[in-house]
Amino acid sequence: GWINVSNYVPSTSKVSWCNYEFTVEVKEDMMGERPGNITLAAVEADPPIQMLCVNVVTALNEKKEQEILLLSMLSNSASYMENPSTDLKAFRRMS
Repeated sequence: GWINVSNYVPSTSKVSWCNYEFTVEVKEDMMGERPGNITLAAVEADPPIQMLCVNVVTALNEKKEQEILLLSMLSNSASYMENPSTDLKAFRRMS
């Protein structure tokens, strides 16, 4: 199942690439079997996720520095964690 969290606030400093970040104050009395502001939710299935695979091809230039020669990407806007797709038709190619 999923976890429902209450009493959260928007994070003041970003620590990831996520669009939205939140924090929850964890108190000593919450460290029991199941904290008071966190409950498990029953859901039928995981929601779809967006997946992006990036391939970077580099080479050394005359100054012995890495230069990017090629970027290629595959995206799948409806992938599932429990049942990932291996069908290449589900992916969109971007070069």
